[in-house]
Amino acid sequence: MSPPPAPPLFINFLASWDLIPGACRFEQGRPPQSGRTTIRWQDGELVFTIGFVDADDDHHLETLRGSPDGVPRPHEGALLDALVIDAPTPRALTITGTIDGKPRLIAEYQLDEHARAMRVLQQVVFEDGKRATNVSLYERVDAVTVH
Repeated sequence: MSPPPAPPLFINFLASWDLIPGACRFEQGRPPQSGRTTIRWQDGELVFTIGFVDADDDHHLETLRGSPDGVPRPHEGALLDALVIDAPTPRALTITGTIDGKPRLIAEYQLDEHARAMRVLQQVVFEDGKRATNVSLYERVDAVTVH
C-alpha cells in the first residue's frame, strides 16, 4: 500500500483573507478601505480572486490564475501580458507579471508561522527600473477546500 499523496506545498495559502487596512504601508497610491483575497486550487491551478474598495470608494475585482511552477504563461489582463507563479516554500508564493518579458509587477505572499496572517509585498517596476513597494497585511477568514 502506497502512502497518501503529500499535500501541495502551498496548502496553507488556500483560504479567504481579509485586509487589515490600518496595517498597510503604500509607496504608490493610498491603501484600500477594505479588501478580501481568496486563494483556491481549481483544475490544477492556483486562482487568486482579489477584491477591494479603494480610498476613493471604487470597487475592484481581479482574478489571477496559473500553475505554481515558475513557468511564464500568457495573461489576458489589461496591464500585463504574462504571469509567473511560484511556490518556493510552504510559507511563500510569488507572482511576477511581465510585459514583453520584463518584470513589471512582483507580488510576494508570505505567511506567518501559524498561517493565520499573510503579508503581501507588491512591487511595481517602472520603465526606468525604479520600484515602488506597497505592503499589505491580511488575516485568515476561513480555509478553502482543495479540488
